[in-house]
Amino acid sequence: MKAENCGWIGIFCILSLCMGGITYFVLECREMLLDFSANIEKLAGDHARADAALSDLSSKVQQLKSIVPRKSTIVVNKDGCARTECLARLLLMVADLRRAFALGAMSHDAVYAVKPMLAGLRDQQIDDSFKVVEGFNPRKGYRDLIEDLSDLRKRLRAAVVGPVGKHLSKWISIENRNEALWREFERLEHLARQGAWEDCLKVANGASLSPVPGIDSWAKDLESILEVERSLSTIYDRLIERVNSNPEGI
Repeated sequence: MKAENCGWIGIFCILSLCMGGITYFVLECREMLLDFSANIEKLAGDHARADAALSDLSSKVQQLKSIVPRKSTIVVNKDGCARTECLARLLLMVADLRRAFALGAMSHDAVYAVKPMLAGLRDQQIDDSFKVVEGFNPRKGYRDLIEDLSDLRKRLRAAVVGPVGKHLSKWISIENRNEALWREFERLEHLARQGAWEDCLKVANGASLSPVPGIDSWAKDLESILEVERSLSTIYDRLIERVNSNPEGI
């Protein structure tokens, strides 16, 4: 009887241990499920907040798109540079052209090098200005005009003193009788040295210097040079305007 009771007690103990293990396992699983559920809820909350933030960001982006003006498509040409790069390169070429022109060193090659690029802009004001530059034949610069004034001075002195006086002036000083003419001519030379070419043109076209031999031709050369300079300045300013108004494309 005692052995039978011990057997039942052993079975009961084993069953108790099994039930305890099962209970512990169930409680452990329940704890894990609760933690997992809490994590799921947290992730769901984070996802909802992220969706709200993305929605707000998207609306702000759409507002910015409506405010910012549309830009031209950036196109790469056969030389491999984007249009903005080509525009910057063109600006430098025109700036170099202006410097070369001021020195009387503007060449046909330099002019024709920028022609296709300027034509590609399809800007009527630039096209009209470039026609003036392209049609400039003498290819003189301001430095040449200053040198021409020295020649005019010699011709003026010869005209004032006459052929005999010109010969005698090698040994003796001949007094100038036309002081007003010489003062005006010296004023013209001074303005030229100062680079005041617009004022030079007014003085050269004045009646006071009309007796100077060759002054009319000199004034015409200056007028042509000033016209080309204005045209080059117009082209340069128009390119600057295009860069400022639309920096991402021509």
